[in-house]
Amino acid sequence: MASKLCEATVKDSHGRKVKCANQLNGTDCANRSQHLTKYRTGLCGIGAHEGSNPKNFQGVALPTCTQWQTCSCSCHETYDQMFQMSEMERMLVDNSTFKPERPTFWMPNPVDLAASRISSNDGAASAPTIIESPAPDLVPATMARTFAPTATGRAAKGELEAQVKEACDVWLIDHPTMPQRQARPCTPPWVSEEIGHKYGIKNPSVGAIDAVWKRWALIGFAVIEKKPTRFVKYTEEGIRLTLEGCKERARRQKRSSQ
Repeated sequence: MASKLCEATVKDSHGRKVKCANQLNGTDCANRSQHLTKYRTGLCGIGAHEGSNPKNFQGVALPTCTQWQTCSCSCHETYDQMFQMSEMERMLVDNSTFKPERPTFWMPNPVDLAASRISSNDGAASAPTIIESPAPDLVPATMARTFAPTATGRAAKGELEAQVKEACDVWLIDHPTMPQRQARPCTPPWVSEEIGHKYGIKNPSVGAIDAVWKRWALIGFAVIEKKPTRFVKYTEEGIRLTLEGCKERARRQKRSSQ
């Protein structure tokens, strides 16, 4: 039986629209994260287009859309054509003066303890890397770790949670206004699709994502609402302490109450 090739549209190294032509595994394409979508990102939706230097109402620079390969906004097509005419390899055009603020308060004692715990458990080679928040008022910093492949092929311990947080971070940044968040809520199916799309894997279980959120709500890291189940935002303490810091605080509170 002849194998089927993916018919989805992608952009080549010069920004030209071409067929993906990747061999399908059933109906799934391993190159799905590079498929051109029908949608604009939230940044393009608010006018923070590639190549621009947008400001908010306070005059503070905003980040611009970097997803030129997958975002359907016409701003990317303009630069696609420019690079094609110049016969140059397509590169991101970033003229934004946005600079993430360096928080002076987000590394309190629970975070230090959490980092030390991870390093001692996983070894110095796996010590976590602190990735500063791109939007300190909305998104906590990330204590990034490297996850090794498992014998079963399933996600390693903590890997799904890291992917869920990454998807929630993107949703908050790409949907900066309340109407945008209400129009496209951050539900378990949405997060599952985002993770599968980005990593080119089978969409993770919505039940597993819901379980991650329940743990977050329990330790005061995030606000989760029902009907439908959806992620709303990180708590102020969650932003200040980070996920691992909230976990460490919960451990200490549990020990002190025993």
